[in-house]
Amino acid sequence: AAADESARDRFERERMAMGALSSHPNIVTVYGSGFTDDQQPYIVMEYMTRGSLGDRIAKQGPMPWNDAVAATIKVAGALDAAHEAGVLHRDIKPENILVSQYGEAKLGDFGIARIEGANQTRSGVITATMAHAPPEIVEGKRPTESSDVYSLASTLYALIAGDGPFNGGDEETSIVTMISRIVTHPVPDLRTRGVPDPVCSVIEQGLAKDPAARPRAAAFGRALQQAQRAMGMPVTDLTLVSVTLPAPDAAVVGRAATTSAATLAAAGAAAAPLTSMPPPTAVQAPPVTPPPSTPSRETLPGVPAGAGPGDGGRKRKGPLIAVGALVAVALVAGGVVLLGGGGDDPEPPVDSVVDSAEAIATLADAEQGTARIVATGEFVLPDVAVDVDVAGEGSAFIVDSSGLAVTNNHVVAGAATLEVFVAGDNEPKNARVVGRSECDDLALIDIAGDGYSFFEWSSAEVAPGDLVHSGGYVAGDTAFVLNDGSVTSIAALATTWSATDEVINHDADTEPGQSGGPLLGDDARVVGVNYAANVTNDDRFAVAATSAEGIVALLESGDVDSVGVNGLAVPESETNAAGVWVASVETATAAERAGLRPGDVISELDGVDVAADGTMEPYCDVLRTQGADSVLPMTVIRGGELLFGELNGTPLPDEGVPPDDTSVDTEFQTITDDTGALTVEVPIDWVVIPVPGSEPI
Repeated sequence: AAADESARDRFERERMAMGALSSHPNIVTVYGSGFTDDQQPYIVMEYMTRGSLGDRIAKQGPMPWNDAVAATIKVAGALDAAHEAGVLHRDIKPENILVSQYGEAKLGDFGIARIEGANQTRSGVITATMAHAPPEIVEGKRPTESSDVYSLASTLYALIAGDGPFNGGDEETSIVTMISRIVTHPVPDLRTRGVPDPVCSVIEQGLAKDPAARPRAAAFGRALQQAQRAMGMPVTDLTLVSVTLPAPDAAVVGRAATTSAATLAAAGAAAAPLTSMPPPTAVQAPPVTPPPSTPSRETLPGVPAGAGPGDGGRKRKGPLIAVGALVAVALVAGGVVLLGGGGDDPEPPVDSVVDSAEAIATLADAEQGTARIVATGEFVLPDVAVDVDVAGEGSAFIVDSSGLAVTNNHVVAGAATLEVFVAGDNEPKNARVVGRSECDDLALIDIAGDGYSFFEWSSAEVAPGDLVHSGGYVAGDTAFVLNDGSVTSIAALATTWSATDEVINHDADTEPGQSGGPLLGDDARVVGVNYAANVTNDDRFAVAATSAEGIVALLESGDVDSVGVNGLAVPESETNAAGVWVASVETATAAERAGLRPGDVISELDGVDVAADGTMEPYCDVLRTQGADSVLPMTVIRGGELLFGELNGTPLPDEGVPPDDTSVDTEFQTITDDTGALTVEVPIDWVVIPVPGSEPI
């Protein structure tokens, strides 16, 4: 009876996992499942006419490395979808990768899968096929997502070599010998078989003894794509989707759902519905009632800093986003999510910076001039109105061997500290902000040190149809990505956090964390600076180099069109007044001297309603027309009260007046008519106009 119950549970897990995940193009499709009248289980699934990759190896021998890599990239996307839904496969091997009639690799056999929220397999029970089991499993520890990645890397090794990395080529290898090899032996070198170094390096990373040193599934797939690109091979598509399984009980399942539930409680905001107003830093969150064609900083589900590759790279449908990434704070529709710093998947130490002051000339060298930024600071978030320490991630690219680098203003604005990781290094370098443009969403930083490889600006004007390549670092991922696409249009664009005159609309995949990364032409010259995306229309946006280069030159001397506000245009809501929300204030700036504070809302600037159209364009028009150093009267709403002051002039008072208070703060005098019957009090500064024929009072 116990055995029957165990078998039934196994079946239930498999049909739940495969049924929910079969929408992924690289997971075997399930058409139906259930029990017959005599309680025999059945699953109706896609018939894979060409067997498995295990069958292919048995019949034809090892696969060419390029074919094996292409198949593994497909499976990495499938595995990532499973992990995103909270499912561990736990038995990835060539025999469980099936081949469709069209030659497409598909992951199947979720029979021993574990679903988060369901009962877990106890420690000490090995559930993976031994040849592809990671060290932690043979040591009796619980399986994790990292365990699946190891098995996938081991499977790729077997596809190329014909056998698992620690089988020793001997079918009679004992279990004890194999366990010893898995736990203690280094990965056998596939380079001796003619496998390129970039591919071997990715496999070795996936087979790391330490689970924390392995990438997540999506990052493993991206790294293999990079290896293909480095070898001049066609790049295989990596399909990343989000799938949520029905919970097997009342518990919430799935990595994103579990994180959201826990962090909402931690934020103390679960009880109060929030509008989707984002903090304007290296953050993406939905704007309140955004116009469908206007970018906003809506975030995909947040990614903790250092939480490992892959989680920030989903292509989900939704409004526009800024492609910087919130790490410690993410606003998602209906709630605020506070995400901790993490550190689940540190990469092995590397030092990949080329110590040369040469301009980058090929796309293969693009990583050498690109950097990952982690910016930390304190912000006040709209609708929540609490101080929050955040760590945001973005990208930058070096434009001078001295370490000058370009990024987005929303990546560094309001940051107290900047850590910059150049060319994939694990050791951060310090950096300082040289100049910022609030309105063009550009910033220039100076990275400590010199002798850096750098990018050159393109002098050519791009046109629709031109090929472009979007570089940078996806949030939470230390692996450099360079995605291909083409230009679709060029036009001015105003958003809730910027107003830029010349913007390139392109379709090269640009994900959260890639804000500030370079958009490159085929000659590896910079044609734009990535800063926003429209995930609904699959559009990506970059400030055109023909505009950005001139602004960056001005930033070498300091701020441009900036007063020190890290701001965002907000419409009126139940908890916010309409205007420019101040999330943070830069020190030693006009905004700080004027007494602006985080959480203030600027409703008028120089007599202009800066919330007129829900973008930063009215605000930026004032700064550009009048000059950021001019005396600019402003009306500010703070805590429901109106304050009146000036930028570069009279600072705001500490206290304001209610919006409907029309009283005048002045002294009064008492006047009486000639008969003494009527007495009134009037302001002493009233002008008395004598009536003709009468005497002044």
